[in-house]
Amino acid sequence: MYNLNYQKQVSSFNHWSRKSYAIFQSLKLQIKITTMSLAMLLVGFGQEVDAQTNQPNQNAKEVSLDTLEVMGELTPVLETELARPVQIIETASLELSSVNSLQEILNNIPNVDIRQRGNNDVQADISLRGSTFDQVQVLLNGFDMTDPQTGHNSLNLPISFQQIQRVEVLSGSASRVLGPNAYAGAINFVSKVPKNNFVDVALSAGDFGLYNASLALGFKQKNMKHYISANRSQSSGYTNNTDFKRSNLFYFGDYDTRKVNLSWQLAYSDKEFGANSFYTPKYPDQFEELNTFFAGVKLKTKGRISTLSSVHYRANVDRFELFRDTAEAPSWYANANYHLTNVIQANTKAWTWWKLGKTSIALNLRNEEIYSNVMGSDIIDTIIPVLNSEGFYNKYAMRTYFTSSLEHVYTYKKLKVAAGIMYYYLPQSSKEGGIYPGIDISYNVTKNIKVYGGVNKGMRLPTFTDLYYQGPSNIGNPDLVAESMISYQAGGKFNFNAFNFSVQAFYNDASNSIDWVRKTDTDKWQPMNITNVKSYGFDIGVQLNAKQLNMDFIKRIGFNYSYLDKETSSPDFESHYVMDFLKNKFEFNLEHTVYKNISLGYLFHYYDRMGEFQNYDPSSSQYSTQAYNDYGLLDLRLNYKIKAWHIYADLKNVFDEQYQDYGNIIQPGRWFSVGAKYSFNY
Repeated sequence: MYNLNYQKQVSSFNHWSRKSYAIFQSLKLQIKITTMSLAMLLVGFGQEVDAQTNQPNQNAKEVSLDTLEVMGELTPVLETELARPVQIIETASLELSSVNSLQEILNNIPNVDIRQRGNNDVQADISLRGSTFDQVQVLLNGFDMTDPQTGHNSLNLPISFQQIQRVEVLSGSASRVLGPNAYAGAINFVSKVPKNNFVDVALSAGDFGLYNASLALGFKQKNMKHYISANRSQSSGYTNNTDFKRSNLFYFGDYDTRKVNLSWQLAYSDKEFGANSFYTPKYPDQFEELNTFFAGVKLKTKGRISTLSSVHYRANVDRFELFRDTAEAPSWYANANYHLTNVIQANTKAWTWWKLGKTSIALNLRNEEIYSNVMGSDIIDTIIPVLNSEGFYNKYAMRTYFTSSLEHVYTYKKLKVAAGIMYYYLPQSSKEGGIYPGIDISYNVTKNIKVYGGVNKGMRLPTFTDLYYQGPSNIGNPDLVAESMISYQAGGKFNFNAFNFSVQAFYNDASNSIDWVRKTDTDKWQPMNITNVKSYGFDIGVQLNAKQLNMDFIKRIGFNYSYLDKETSSPDFESHYVMDFLKNKFEFNLEHTVYKNISLGYLFHYYDRMGEFQNYDPSSSQYSTQAYNDYGLLDLRLNYKIKAWHIYADLKNVFDEQYQDYGNIIQPGRWFSVGAKYSFNY
């Protein structure tokens, strides 16, 4: 709904394990950070504008999919021409529903499992078709935002719901198209691009001191487009130590001619929040602060041989305190955890059309590094971090990998075949590398019926947390190698006037999977390449657009349902994450007119989660095993729209349901808020 269109053997990374860094020791971190900051100011961050040139601003109707370029193949492709389904949500279609965050957008996609630690985009983990939170690639305007430290930070994007035009979800392994991080699939957030000069203002306030303000400006000058936005949100928290403050700054620029398109982007995010029991219930007074810097540029040329080249830089500064009030910390608690991750990535693609179809090639280089006081190899000099002068870095790790890809797309009448391979190479290790192939096939039975199927192999590198983290109950494993999975899927979509129906079935066969395991309750959890996982299921989506049927009362009605099951094998070990998954997910949406310009939107979700967690009793300091309970949530939005104004009132969790996405982490109950949006062109 919401305009959804579905289309054991352990080896060692020697370089990661024990390597001296003479260059790093001599140059010092301060010099490197200054260089990176200067580079970030000089290089912008862009996106593929062909996908957006016909996009209206947020006041206009949803864009036609016939002109919408999306991810799904190695090089740009129209959504209607894909041999593989991509689910798309236009944020304009969410206007009458109680959706206010990136997390809530994703929660309305059938096979996506969003597990919140903190709401309102504070922190959440993404799972696709039962994957772990580290196995999903997150992109912003096509740039890989996946965090090498941990998947917990991958949704820490320097952009808010108000700045998003649409979200694209590619389910199933996609490494041959998007690179190593697309193990279980990928999610691409596409920002708005101005078609006219406009100003948008949005304000909202509600229970628990909730406040949100957003301002966006768009203007166009001949071949130039600019989009600037700022967002600030905060809350005092729905229970103890769940307060947050979040600020985003975002700038997008674009220069477009008939032959060349150049786009660039700069963004910054500052987020701090109470992390009540986020990582351990024994110490609920946790706190975290994240600062994200992002910049990049993209150049596209059009001709007999078209090209698309890009480079981007992302830095994420992370400070985690197990005890927010250091005066209350026990004597054994030495200091907070400090991390800095730097990612620099460059890639180039070229493609041409000839009588047998489209042939594309791509080259990609990505460098990832972390400075920390708990992860990596020891360094000689202790470094004082920027933004956290009271902290220090005394450990470091780095890796650089290269990929090359080849794809050919062949079309014959109603049949389309897209096949390709990715070659991955990690220079630091002679034991890493390999080829990851895939093929997708679609057939247009009629104008309104399309069926498809495909087989693709994906991979994921271990995170720096997997490799190096040392904690009270966890220990990293520097001998991990990349995990891999083969995804099989088939399905179809059927569009008949106002009625849209889609169905997908899938089977995933993963070997060498990275899972945190242990043999006994007294052992520490440690990631190992010993788990084999087989998962299977299906998704169904039905939508009825009542406007096309000239129904005055009902505006939209539909539902989504997804089913998932798993089989896993970790000989003689207890699994920590893999068998904790969402088995049944059901979503129902209804929007109808109340009176003239007043409408009411209903959004209901049902969740049936498998797995168990260790429930902590603070009175006895004891743990007991508890299974997750199923639950349902109902959200309402009352809307009033007139001219450039949209005024609304949200009531979330109407029945004040008590539930958990993660064990021991309390989720908010009933929450009321009101808001207003004003948009005008000039």
